[in-house]
Order: sequence, then C-alpha cells, then structure tokens
Amino acid sequence: MISSSSDASSNNNVTIERRNSSDGVNCNYTGIVEEDGMTVNGNYSCTPSGGGTWMAYIHQY
Repeated sequence: MISSSSDASSNNNVTIERRNSSDGVNCNYTGIVEEDGMTVNGNYSCTPSGGGTWMAYIHQY
C-alpha cells in the first residue's frame, strides 16, 4: 500500500508511505516540490534496508 499527502500550510511538502509491500520493506519518503513545480527532491528511510535520497518529475497531461 502506498499513501501520500501534502502539507496544506505549505503546498510544497510531500510525504509518501510505502507499507505492506511484497518484499516486507516499509519506507517513508519526504520531499519538497521545487520552485519549477515539476521536480520533487527528498530523502527516504526504509526498514530494514536503510535510506538515501530520491527525485521525481511531475508530469501534467
């Protein structure tokens, strides 16, 4: 299950939670939508495997 939310007080904060995955790894992703409105950069931590940085592009159709 993956869920996400954004901070209403500052529409540029993103939180994603990855839970109950088939590999048994749970992850928390936090990030900020950059000023261009199309790029998200942040950090993640996973149990039991560690963490790091992540980046995503927002595509609008």
